[in-house]
Amino acid sequence: MNFVKKIYAKNILTVLDCGALSTIALVAEKKSNGLFYVIGAGDAVTQGVRNGEIIHSGDAAESVVEALGKAERSSGIKVEKLYYNFDDLEMQSVFSRGSRFLNGEGEIHVSDIVSAQKVAERLAGDFEKNIVYARPIKFIIDDRDEVINPVGVFGKKLDVLVHILQSRSSHSDAWHRLMQRAQIFRSTPILSAWSTAYGLLPKNDRMARRLIMDLGQDLLNAFVFADGQINQYKVKSGCGKDALLFGDQVRALIHEFLSLDPCISEILLTGDCAQDQAVLNQLEGRVPIAFRAALPYGISKLHDPRAASVAGLLLVADEIESRMPMLRADRGIFSSAKQKALSLMEEYF
Repeated sequence: MNFVKKIYAKNILTVLDCGALSTIALVAEKKSNGLFYVIGAGDAVTQGVRNGEIIHSGDAAESVVEALGKAERSSGIKVEKLYYNFDDLEMQSVFSRGSRFLNGEGEIHVSDIVSAQKVAERLAGDFEKNIVYARPIKFIIDDRDEVINPVGVFGKKLDVLVHILQSRSSHSDAWHRLMQRAQIFRSTPILSAWSTAYGLLPKNDRMARRLIMDLGQDLLNAFVFADGQINQYKVKSGCGKDALLFGDQVRALIHEFLSLDPCISEILLTGDCAQDQAVLNQLEGRVPIAFRAALPYGISKLHDPRAASVAGLLLVADEIESRMPMLRADRGIFSSAKQKALSLMEEYF
């Protein structure tokens, strides 16, 4: 087959999700109305992966290659770059504070926020850990004034509190080697919790404090999502075969989150076990706030709680792509300094 290569077309994205049972690859095109349409899809039985760990790289690579091959053939597009969902059962959640001193009582710019965040990331650095998610969740000016958006405010010092999620370096490296073995040399890991949140919540509905429970058969991702960011995060082993025991675990985790954050307004359930009646029975009448199984939105052909993570992966990938300064197809350079500034602004606000 003669593949159509659209190297500079940002409206074409390829994503990959290695779930407990199936490995799914999607090639999607973003239309002028802002919605994504799946133009190629492939799946394969997941092999060589258990609870997010690569236990046999050869088998895992075969699953990835099979799924991507089907997606390529159905879309007519050769996959050269992809984004994939990433988890680590030993993921660590860290809050780190970085500072930026301003000249005199200067005006705060986006570059100051970036500098302060980089300091926070360096302070949380660990030789055996890789940062897979880092977002500012609080801004403080001159050690006293907390603001929502510091850009344009004047002060002498800016502090940024950053929520950082770190995976084991060895785990990240294993997934990177797997992608290379599958002949994908431009791959980007995306925290699956981030993908799940975007898959469930439209951009204009990401401010309320919600507890999202991604009830997978391999992994349980639980996190508070508010103000467009992940605020608290925990990962545990998934439901497996004992739904009753898993329901007890989910209920206990919900109460733990509610005790830490009483402002949570709603609980969204998604993933493999989101509609398992045995799990839901363990929650009914035993959880003090409303909960519901949530469906992904905005992606054609993806209307199942189990698809939230892969649907949201397209939206996260699109956001990341939009931050990148536009390339000129003829010369491969930044089109303008203005585009670079706009991309930085979009990253934070």
